[in-house]
Amino acid sequence: PLCAVFDPTTVPSAPVLDSTPTVTTTTITISGSVPSGSVVTGYVIQWQRDTSIVCPDLSDDGSITETSSSFTGHTIIGLEPGNRYTITVSNGAGSGPVSNTVTAMTEEAAPSGAPGPITLVAVTPNSATVQWGEVPCPQRNGLITAYTVAATNSGGMGEGTASVDVDARQATISGLTPSTQYTVSVAAVNSAGTGPTSTLPVETPLGLTVSATPSSSTSLTISWALEDSFTATSFTISYSNTNTDCFTHSRSDISASGTSYTLTDLEEATEYSIIVTATLTGGGTQEGSTTATTLTAVPSVPPPGVTVTDVNSSAITVQWGSVPCIHQNGAITGYSVQYGVEGSGSTQTMTIDGASITQTTITDLDPSTTYSIQVAAVNSAGTGVYSDPETTETLPSVYLSLNGNIIASHGYVDVSDVGSSDDTALLVITNRPGTPTLGNWFAPSGTRVEGTDVPGFSRNRGPMVVRLKRTTGTDPAAEGIYHCVVVDNTETEQTVYVGIYNGGGDISISEDLTVKSDLNGASPQFTLTCISTGGPATTVTWTRDNVNITGEQNETVLNDPVTAQYTHTLTVTTAGVYMCMVSNNKPSTASASITLQGPPSPTDVTAVQDGPTSITVTWTPPSPLGDTTGYRISFTGGSDVDIDGGSTNSYTLTGLTNGQTYTISIVATSEHLFSDATTFEITLIPAPGQVFVSVSSITATSISLSWSVSSGRVASWEVVWRPTDRGTESTSGPLSGTTYTIHQLDPSTIYTLTVSATNVAGTTDSTPILFSTASDVCQAESTETKTDNTGAIIGGVVAVAVGTYSCSDGHSHCGSEKSKCKLFNAKD
Repeated sequence: PLCAVFDPTTVPSAPVLDSTPTVTTTTITISGSVPSGSVVTGYVIQWQRDTSIVCPDLSDDGSITETSSSFTGHTIIGLEPGNRYTITVSNGAGSGPVSNTVTAMTEEAAPSGAPGPITLVAVTPNSATVQWGEVPCPQRNGLITAYTVAATNSGGMGEGTASVDVDARQATISGLTPSTQYTVSVAAVNSAGTGPTSTLPVETPLGLTVSATPSSSTSLTISWALEDSFTATSFTISYSNTNTDCFTHSRSDISASGTSYTLTDLEEATEYSIIVTATLTGGGTQEGSTTATTLTAVPSVPPPGVTVTDVNSSAITVQWGSVPCIHQNGAITGYSVQYGVEGSGSTQTMTIDGASITQTTITDLDPSTTYSIQVAAVNSAGTGVYSDPETTETLPSVYLSLNGNIIASHGYVDVSDVGSSDDTALLVITNRPGTPTLGNWFAPSGTRVEGTDVPGFSRNRGPMVVRLKRTTGTDPAAEGIYHCVVVDNTETEQTVYVGIYNGGGDISISEDLTVKSDLNGASPQFTLTCISTGGPATTVTWTRDNVNITGEQNETVLNDPVTAQYTHTLTVTTAGVYMCMVSNNKPSTASASITLQGPPSPTDVTAVQDGPTSITVTWTPPSPLGDTTGYRISFTGGSDVDIDGGSTNSYTLTGLTNGQTYTISIVATSEHLFSDATTFEITLIPAPGQVFVSVSSITATSISLSWSVSSGRVASWEVVWRPTDRGTESTSGPLSGTTYTIHQLDPSTIYTLTVSATNVAGTTDSTPILFSTASDVCQAESTETKTDNTGAIIGGVVAVAVGTYSCSDGHSHCGSEKSKCKLFNAKD
C-alpha cells in the first residue's frame, strides 16, 4: 500500500491509481492522483507478487515510501520478468484510506537458465528418448510453453525429428543413424524466446553387429546379430582386401542367410574389410562392418635369384632376392639357408634373422668339394619352400696364377706369346691369392724343374715361381702337362696341373659321345659320356636340341693327368639331340653329338570326374608299344604317379580337393627316357547346392511342381512322393527339366514329397514338403467361384490355387453340404 503523510488533524482522501500501468520485463510504472483538498506529506507504495502463476516459493513483495506533497506516479524496479503483481498506495501516516488495487504483469524475457540435467531413457539404432529437469524458477522469466530438442552429429549437422511431451519434459528423437555419436540438446521456450541449452552425449547402437575371426590362412568366419527391434529377410556380405601393396583392391558381394558365413579362397595374412547389410522386413536396411586378417601361412615360393657371389677353399658367399609380396603369406622374419655336400644326403641349416638380410657366407667348408645350397624364406608360420639347389665347388687349397691372375687348379699357358724377359710371365702356386708357397715343379717327362734343367724354365729358390723364358737362341719350353706338388696350409699334399703349349696342343674329343644304361632307383635315366684330350678343359657345354642345359646334372673328371684325358658326363631323362662342346685356354674347341629316341606319347588322353574328390585319366597306349614300359602322371599339388605296364590305359587320382582346378600331364616311360608330355586342366565340380521347390497347383489327383538349385551343375532330377499314412513310395526320374506334374494321386490325402538334384559329385535333397490333395466332391467349373486361397495348406505350402468349383454326388453347390468340401474351406 502507498501511504500518504498528512496532517493528523486532517485525514487525506485515498489516492486514485490508473488501471493500466506501463510495464517492462523488470519494471511497472503506475500513475494516479490524490483528490484536491487533501493535505499529504508523503506516500507509501506497496506491491505483492502473485505466486499462483510461477515460482510459488520466490519472495518478491516490497514497499517504498516517498515524501512528497503530491502524487502522480512511480516506477517500481527490480521485478521478476513474466510475473503478476498487485499494487496499492496509501498516505505516509498510514491513517488515510488505501488506493484502489492495480494488477500488472511484467513482460516475459527469454529463459536465462538451461533445463535441468538430461537423462537417457532409451536408445535404439535409429532413435533416442531423453528426459530433463525444470529450468530453475528464477531463470524461467515467464511461463515455459515449449522445449526445443535436437540431436547433432560429430560434423555439427542436425539429424532426426523430435517428438516432445512438454508436461513430462520428455522427447523421442527418431530418424537417427546407427552407431553414431550425437549431442542431444534441450532448451526451454517462453513467449519471449528460447533459453540456453543443456546437453547430453548419446551414441546410437549398431542395428547390425558384425564380427569376424580367421578360421584358416585363406578363410574368415563372419558372424552377425541384428538388434532386437529389427527382423530381416536377407543378408548381403561385401568384402574387399585392404592390402593394396600386394593385391589389386577388389570387392565381392555374396548373399547369405542365418547369422554366420565363412568366406573362403582368401589371400593369406591379408586384412579384409567386411560389410554386412540386412534387408529389413517391411523395407529399409541396416549395415554393420568390421575388419579381420587371415592367418599367416608359410611362404609359398622360395626367394628368387639364389646366386653364389664369391667362393674360396673354405667359404661360399650366397645372395638372394626378396619373396614377392603376394607369396610371403605374412611378414618375412628371416631366411633359412640349407647346405651340404652334393649327393651326400646330409645337410646343415643356417638361420638368418631379419627380412632385409639377403646375403650370407657359409664357412668351415672343405676345399675342392661341390656343395648344394638352398634358401627358404621364414615367417611366423614357419619355413617356406626351398629354392632349387645351387651347386658350387670350393676352390682347391692351393691356387695357380699367371702374372697375378688366378687360373684356379688347372690351366693352359701359351708360351708363344711370352716375351724374353725373365719376369714377363710367372706361374705361381699359392695357398691363397697373393701368398707364395714353396713346392716342386715337374716337367712332362717327370723331371723336377731345377735351374735350367728344362729349356726355357727356371725356378726361384724362394717362393714357388716358374719363369717362362723365350731367350734368343733358346728353344721354347717343352710342350705338355706340367705339375707342381706342394703341401698346403692343412699339411695336405696337393698336386696342380698346367698345360704348356707353343701354338700347338689343340684339344680334341678322343671318343664320340657314348651311351651307357644306368638306372638310379625308380627314376629312368641315361648317362652320356664325352671324353676329351689335349689339356684341361676350361669350358664344357651341353645342349639338348640346341638349348644350353649345362649345369643340370653334369660332371667333369680328370682321368689321366699326364695325358690330360678328361671324362665329361651328363645325366638325362628326355629324348632329344645332345651335344657336348669342350674348349680350353689355347683356345680350341671340339664337339660330339648323339640323338636319343624316347617312347611314343599316349594318345586320346581324357580326364573325367567320377566322384567328389577323384579324377580318372584314360588314354590309348602307343601302337606299337615299342620299348614303352609304363606311364608317369603328374598333377597339381601331388607327387608323381608311376604306372607299370605299357598296355595300361587308365588311372584314378583320389584324395583331391573339391572345387580346385588341376593341371595334369602324362608321359610314356621306357627303361631310360620319357615321351613328350600331354597336359590338360580339369576342375572338380561340387555337389549341387540347396534345392528349392515351388508348388503351382493341386487338384484331387495331381500336383504341379517346379524347382531350382542355389548353385552347382545338375545332371538329373528325381521326384519321390508317398502318402504319409502308408509307406508305398513312388519315384519319377531321372528328369532333365525343372517342372513336373504328378498324376493319379488319391483325393483328400496328405503326401510327403522330395526333389533331388544329382551330379557326379553327389546328390542333394530338397527339404521334404507336405501337401494335401483336394476332395473329389468339389470339381472345377465356371458356376461357382472360390474367392480365397486358404485351401490345403500344410507346413506353409499353399496347395490349392484360386479357381472355380462345383459339387458332385448330387449336391447342387458346395454350400449345400460344406462338409463335402471341408478340405477346401470353399465359400458359397
